[in-house]
Amino acid sequence: MLLAYGLLVVGNLVQTGFSEGWFRINLMNITTGVGVGLGVIAFVWLAVRTEHDWVQDTYRLLPVTNTRFYLAGVVTTVGAYLYFVVVRLLVMGLSALVSGQQSAANLNHWLRVAWTGGVREFGTVGWLGVLAFVALLVSLLIVGAWTLITLVHLLTNALSTFLPAGRQRIFKGLLAIVVVGVLVWLGKWLVQLRDWVTAAWNDAAMVSILGMFVIGVVAMMAVNVYLLKFWVEARVR
Repeated sequence: MLLAYGLLVVGNLVQTGFSEGWFRINLMNITTGVGVGLGVIAFVWLAVRTEHDWVQDTYRLLPVTNTRFYLAGVVTTVGAYLYFVVVRLLVMGLSALVSGQQSAANLNHWLRVAWTGGVREFGTVGWLGVLAFVALLVSLLIVGAWTLITLVHLLTNALSTFLPAGRQRIFKGLLAIVVVGVLVWLGKWLVQLRDWVTAAWNDAAMVSILGMFVIGVVAMMAVNVYLLKFWVEARVR
């Protein structure tokens, strides 16, 4: 993914240089604008790789408990994605410095706007508190999405064992409909959650929201570990 990002940056740099002139290149705009979809691709790619690891005999036969095995997969997946995000942010930050005073002035302007607006909008919670809350919430959403994907995958594997090939297709189709319905409901709930949080920025609201997400993620992880331990067999690959 990082190699693809680098190639996109170089390709966009060359194209901009030939079409608009080499002296009009803004490296910060290029590094920020290209490769936006790579974050989604990296998310999906890591989910697929992790799902393969959890049902592969090479890893399932390691002398560790299912809980440790599952948590190791979660930690390494999150670490890999965080590595991708941090490297991209560093490239964007360095490009802002290289781009010169105009990019630095624009960045400073937006930071001042964000800080002023944050103090005005969020009051006693504070801009830094809101930033920490958003970072934790996004992290929980990412981990929760991976956990939900694993839950659907393991449930499919476990229940398909008891069904003939024809009924497996029907079951997977019904499960896909249920998952889509859950995702649509979750999207509507997140919109309502955003409105509720915007109307009540305080420490208690943020803690309660984070607590709900933590409980949900932990509950899904517990089900995944149970399925790995009792219902999902290792596969030879």
